[in-house]
Amino acid sequence: MTERAVRFGPAGALSGIYHCPEKAADLALPGVIILPAGIDQKVGPTRLYVGIARAIAAAGFPVLRFDYFGLGESHPSPVTGGGRAGSLPSDQGGDVDFALDWLSRERPQAGVVLLGLCSGAHDAHRVAARDQRIVGVCQLDGYGYRTGRYWLQYTAERLFDRRRWVNVIRRKLPRKASVEDGDPVTGDVDFFTMPAKRALAAELRAMMSRDVRLLYLFSGQTSNYYNYERQFAAAFSDVDFGQRLTEAFFPEADHTFSRSVDRRKLTARVASWLTNEFRPAS
Repeated sequence: MTERAVRFGPAGALSGIYHCPEKAADLALPGVIILPAGIDQKVGPTRLYVGIARAIAAAGFPVLRFDYFGLGESHPSPVTGGGRAGSLPSDQGGDVDFALDWLSRERPQAGVVLLGLCSGAHDAHRVAARDQRIVGVCQLDGYGYRTGRYWLQYTAERLFDRRRWVNVIRRKLPRKASVEDGDPVTGDVDFFTMPAKRALAAELRAMMSRDVRLLYLFSGQTSNYYNYERQFAAAFSDVDFGQRLTEAFFPEADHTFSRSVDRRKLTARVASWLTNEFRPAS
């Protein structure tokens, strides 16, 4: 695998790292673009995106990770004069569209897969919903909607979770207990406002009609809205996903998969999904 720095977009304002597989990538394979989250730079939190990109490239898929306008090594947009524009169309200064244009010119492969964490997952969906070049979306801690089973499991977990009762008792004590480094995650986090469910269902149906493949991965810090595998499919039972939707839940992982054991599981799952969905059987 080779890695090289690239600049693209208007006046070369956007900065990225292009990961090219060691062997020439099969032109039938899609390229992958990793989208930043929030103010994250292209390395990702604790180098998360670097590890994912290298695992994907090792599986034979070319990868581009980049900084949004005004972040990291990217300059402010000469179109808008400001910072990130995320999922906006390129004529409105959208960062992702410029990355898509560059990767499509670099390798005329069969489409592009977008991967994003948190707000990057939101950007990935918004672009995929309108851009025919997108053949797959991988969301990390992205969209999720509660179901009846979610609420049953949510209640049961809190009633029978010994650690929660211990924490209740500790809060009554004068000294505040600390959490040991490396412990599994216990807290919930709100990442962003979910889109209206009906509107999202319509977009998902349109994406299914284009045969877009979806991989939705969830950490333990989504337990305030997601707590079992296949929950997303259950929440959208009126959408015919067929075999196009894959879900995986990592209940002991934190939002950025900071523990090495969780990160290994995550990168392996992403690489295997790409291989299973997009590499033709030999």
